[in-house]
Amino acid sequence: MKKNTLVATMLLISPFVLSAHESATEHLAGNECGVVSIYKDTPKTKNIHRVNINTIDGEIMSSKSHRFELTPGKHSIKVMELIDDQDLNRRGKVQNYHVLDITIEANHKYHLGAKFDRANKTKLSDGRYWQPIIWKTSIEACKLP
Repeated sequence: MKKNTLVATMLLISPFVLSAHESATEHLAGNECGVVSIYKDTPKTKNIHRVNINTIDGEIMSSKSHRFELTPGKHSIKVMELIDDQDLNRRGKVQNYHVLDITIEANHKYHLGAKFDRANKTKLSDGRYWQPIIWKTSIEACKLP
């Protein structure tokens, strides 16, 4: 009699064990994500300006995108500054890229920008006039499809 009860109990419990296993598998399979945003309204009063993302982990991104969902972990993001400041005098088409290495956490949102360094505003050729920064982080639910 005890043997039949044990078997019946195991049959009732097994779907819950499987369900817990499936949830753990989803987590390990990379279903979670974080968001990188190149939001349009940066705090220019703090010398923080917009950027465009050129590549993420070597993959070319669309210049029309402003939101990127990434798996948790380390990523390398190549950005180009879009500094709109009268103190920055560009001659010709200077396009300075910088690479920002970032560790993405699940369910976090990272706002990227270009920090303009007025003290180096004449250092256009080597790109010292700006640095890519994360100017804001927040919590935002994110699940990859």
